[in-house]
Amino acid sequence: MVHKFLTIVNKSESEAEIKLYGAVQEARRWFWDDESSDLIVQSEVLDELEKLKDKKKITVRINSSGGDVFVAQALYTNLKNHKAKITVIIDGIAASAATIIAMAGDKIIIPTNAMMMIHDPMVGIMGYFNAEELEKKAIALEKVKKSIMNAYLSKVSIDEEELYKMMREESWLTADDCVEKGFADEVMFEKVKIDDAIQNNFLITNGISHDLSSFKNKPCITVVNQPLYINNQNKNKKGEVKMDLETLKKEHPELLNAYKNEIEKDIRNDAVKEERERMKKLDELKNSVSPELLNKAKYEEFDNAESLAYKAMLEQQNKSSEYLKNSKDDSDDSKDGDVTPPANEPATGEEKPATLVDRLKNSAMNLDKRRRGIE
Repeated sequence: MVHKFLTIVNKSESEAEIKLYGAVQEARRWFWDDESSDLIVQSEVLDELEKLKDKKKITVRINSSGGDVFVAQALYTNLKNHKAKITVIIDGIAASAATIIAMAGDKIIIPTNAMMMIHDPMVGIMGYFNAEELEKKAIALEKVKKSIMNAYLSKVSIDEEELYKMMREESWLTADDCVEKGFADEVMFEKVKIDDAIQNNFLITNGISHDLSSFKNKPCITVVNQPLYINNQNKNKKGEVKMDLETLKKEHPELLNAYKNEIEKDIRNDAVKEERERMKKLDELKNSVSPELLNKAKYEEFDNAESLAYKAMLEQQNKSSEYLKNSKDDSDDSKDGDVTPPANEPATGEEKPATLVDRLKNSAMNLDKRRRGIE
């Protein structure tokens, strides 16, 4: 089985190698955790370990910032119970719960620039609790710490009191520190430097991203700013190409994990900004559209301003067409069109003479009246 996070290599009939890279979890989460995610999943490791039951030598290579303490305890127990001789190599980091898995090694080897980190167990709390309930959780955490210490004490050379204090202070250990205190048996490749760096709250070690946001202390490593641009054959004028999410997830899952929080935050911020802008532009049309159409665009159909304006135009056209149709129907139903207005009525109300002779006679009569002073 070959995955970036879990690789099983059968070197021979009697020897195999297990590579455990990523966070220690009981199962995969539905949204982010696909087959490219850097995870050490309990069921997957135990299934593969069962296939190696006849091996006499197993090398376990670890690069993990920890995770679920009880999953780590289960993997520790299964490795300790295996009949093979277990050699553990810390490829980059073994922190928190990952150190429990490391303690299963009959021999533990750590490169000069690799690290271990031990600390008190922690629990995430959501909700409301009284003092008695919180006290119960504190007692439970203390018992969990004791179980972790038992795994360490089977290997380390320091006493219980010193170990208790180191866990309480959250201690980062160099390769030399690990050998000195018994967390490892030897340092290898003393002149080889591991490729690691810190980006925000993530430690990127040998291409694997480790989330350190829950830890109080951080290791002393040079901080780098690693952009989300990967060089490839389709370069732009600046020699860079911005990877889309699917390509990034497939080809560079360690970067995706390192920037996961930032990506989620940017997506939320962009969505809020876009929605505010949409509502603002819709409100600018409130004097030009009906309230019903505006509310429908805002909350039911989620239209943008352009779509609403188009629908408002269609609505107005429909209303105009209906008005013209109703006007024509009213005109057709009216009888006013059958009435013929009187033609050429005199302004005085008198009947207009029908012939030229009559009109001349009237003119002569009017002149005679004026001459005699009647008018």
